[in-house]
Amino acid sequence: MVCDEAHALQEETTNQFRLINLILPLFVGAWGLTATPILNSFQGFYNMVNLFIPGFFGNWWQFRNRYCILEEEEIWATRYGKPKLIKKVK
Repeated sequence: MVCDEAHALQEETTNQFRLINLILPLFVGAWGLTATPILNSFQGFYNMVNLFIPGFFGNWWQFRNRYCILEEEEIWATRYGKPKLIKKVK
């Protein structure tokens, strides 16, 4: 099976995702083709890859901890309704 525009399968709550997930075991192999692997989030990318290659990145938490490292440049807080810079990270 070949799924073109596979980035449409990033959200696991959509009917498209559910249908492909349902019929995928009926095929010997599957290819997901896309030129836009990350649309909105890394969760969507993980869902799309995991649909075609289950376990490739491990579970979601393993993927998140390994590839989604967030670095904050500034930390802000609101005090008395006004934003205040707490810390600037270099």
